[in-house]
Amino acid sequence: PINIGAHILLALQSLNAREVSATDPLVLTIGKFIGNGHYNVIPDEVLMEGNVRTLDPAMRQFAAKRIGEIAEGTAAMFGGSAEYEMLWGIPPVVNQAEMAALAAEAAAEVAGAQQVITRLSAPNMGGEDFGFLSRKKPCAQFRVGVKPVDFEGKMPPAHNDHFWIDNGCFEVGIKMFTGFVLDSQDGIEGI
Repeated sequence: PINIGAHILLALQSLNAREVSATDPLVLTIGKFIGNGHYNVIPDEVLMEGNVRTLDPAMRQFAAKRIGEIAEGTAAMFGGSAEYEMLWGIPPVVNQAEMAALAAEAAAEVAGAQQVITRLSAPNMGGEDFGFLSRKKPCAQFRVGVKPVDFEGKMPPAHNDHFWIDNGCFEVGIKMFTGFVLDSQDGIEGI
């Protein structure tokens, strides 16, 4: 099972490298791989868990279908079997343009226009349950920049045990959010 699982893991990595256009983002991560054997005992099974992030609902469906096909086909090739279950998680966040403009205005009032980034060079593939809200009401998700307190002058990546936030960013975020709420009540109905 460990050998089969390793081959499934490697085969899944080819999904976004060979089957998906580089302009259509797909993130596929296997973050859990457990074989409860012992150093000299082969386990009966291996458990693998991961997540998929896309920006397009059709790509989510495609990825889900191909993950199952790859897992089952690879396991069969080595004389094993695979059971696959897709638990549909969080959809991508979709910012509404008018709300994003209000958020940018609120940020400029608090931090100054030169500190506000309104366009990214590429979509952000972060997962966030705010994606559910963005399908119900006009909204925009914003991020408040943080700086490292002490990490060789560089910000460590997210999901890292060295990640640290300067608590001063919370004051900026609260002021910005308050301004955003007050401005949006004046300009948009139904919020």
